Amino acid sequence: MARLLSTLGALFLTLTVNLALACSCVPTDLLTNYKSASSVFSGKVVEVKDGHVKFIVLKTWKGPNLKFRTVSSPGIFNCDYPFVVGHKYLVYGNGNLCDGTKELSSASMDLEFFARYKTYMSDAEARALEKSLETDRGRSQ
Repeated sequence: MARLLSTLGALFLTLTVNLALACSCVPTDLLTNYKSASSVFSGKVVEVKDGHVKFIVLKTWKGPNLKFRTVSSPGIFNCDYPFVVGHKYLVYGNGNLCDGTKELSSASMDLEFFARYKTYMSDAEARALEKSLETDRGRSQ
């Protein structure tokens, strides 16, 4: 019996560690998130069904300007965002938590970056802008 409990405990620990590791992310910066995304938009979730999330698009910063968008969200094992119907999000078109997708209410730094970012700005200038926004945000907290 003790051996069975020990085996079950080891199995549980292994599964728990694997689940935690399955969703670990390397932090990325705003410029990387923006440049690597095929689309960036804000939207309100109107439906979550069968691994797909449908949004009414509020504003588009990158990609086609559509009224509705549907993105795939296969689940926790792919680090996808837990979208909730009725909530508003800033969505980076790569579809996982590692790419910067977040609730719109938590996206003030991203929105400020988009407002000031210009496509002709060099990466160095964009990174300096991002650092400046982080510094300003740190002072206001």
